[in-house]
Amino acid sequence: MPLPTAPTVLDLYSDAELLREICETVIWGPPPESTEDCSLFIATLRVNLRHLLPLIEERQPQMRGEWKGVASHVVGRARLIAGPQVTEPLADLAQDLAVLCRALLTLYERPVPGVPDASGA
Repeated sequence: MPLPTAPTVLDLYSDAELLREICETVIWGPPPESTEDCSLFIATLRVNLRHLLPLIEERQPQMRGEWKGVASHVVGRARLIAGPQVTEPLADLAQDLAVLCRALLTLYERPVPGVPDASGA
């Protein structure tokens, strides 16, 4: 998968697969070869995490059961890591952002009763 050239908020309807690929590459692939590549992954994941976070926070009150519990945990962790003040090593930060971004994307795509799903239906 080619690296994104700049951190961009991806369209969650048409680019969800690309965001999934970025997350999977960071989670399961070898560490980025350069600090610049790692920083680009981090910036891309962070901007998309910040985009997804309020969408999940808005839906969270309508969630039920374990979905609501998982959302609560993921939202709490995402709030902590969304800021630029995190000081963990770059490769660890990239992995943490990828895991949280992937979890938020899953929560976004899962329909909540009475709330429009990812397609707007």
